[in-house]
Order: sequence, then C-alpha cells, then structure tokens
Amino acid sequence: LPAGTITNNVESAPSKIPGTETSFSMGNETWNSKDGINTVGELTYAVYAFVSENNQGDNIKVFSLGETATTAPEKNDDIEKDNKGTYKVNEKLVSLKAGSHQFYAVVYKKATTVGNDTTYNYCVRFCCLQKGSGKNQFPFADYTYSDVLADK
Repeated sequence: LPAGTITNNVESAPSKIPGTETSFSMGNETWNSKDGINTVGELTYAVYAFVSENNQGDNIKVFSLGETATTAPEKNDDIEKDNKGTYKVNEKLVSLKAGSHQFYAVVYKKATTVGNDTTYNYCVRFCCLQKGSGKNQFPFADYTYSDVLADK
C-alpha cells in the first residue's frame, strides 16, 4: 500500500488512488501502509488500484460495505435499482454504468463461526448483475485476501 499523509505522527489514507482522479475515503478506519492490508478500507483501496491499473474503472465499480457488514450480495434480489439508475446493494448505494451487464466488486469482512469461535477474513465478491428476465442468474467469484503465501 502507498504511504498516506502523515500529520502529528498519524498516517491517514491517500485522498486519491495513484495515477487516477478517483477519490478515496477510508471513513472511520485507520490507514497503515507498513502493515499490509488489515482493514476493509485498505483492501478496497487495493481493489480500486487493481481495477484502475487495468483500465477497467468504467466497467467494474468497486465499493466497500465497511467494517461492520459480514455478508456480500447473494442474489439479484439483494440489488435494487431506483428510478435514477442508482443501485442499492445491502443498503449501500452505488451508481453503475448503463449496459447489458453490470460488473462490480463488493469488499467486505466475512464472518466464519465454528462452535463458539468467530473469525473474520477480508473478502471481495466480483459480481455480474445481468440485465433481462434471468433473475435467478447471479454469476460471481469470491476472493479471500491473505497476507501469507503458502506452497501446496
């Protein structure tokens, strides 16, 4: 992650994604460029940068559900469109480009509970909202972020 702005020994997130005019906000999360990705906001920034660097910013919209959301959209009914062309995904609003398919990436913190223990992983769900009558179609791919590389 790139260094943010340091004021009084406190680092804040960059205001824009490098090489773009895309504004970026961490909300209430803290930014630490030295410790890798440890928050939904930092992973959102990394996904924004990946999409931008691959010139897909007009095709894939990226948004964060924040540190408190623990699920991503699971079906087209989780996505509602108002009369202004704005989509609501799990109570967050995002405007998507008109077209036959709408691609987006949802960044969230996934909760996994085994017995009495709950662990959290930072995840991205890449989705395609399909236009037409196929409401039961919801193609997606999930990515769980890990700082650790492992040989298998």
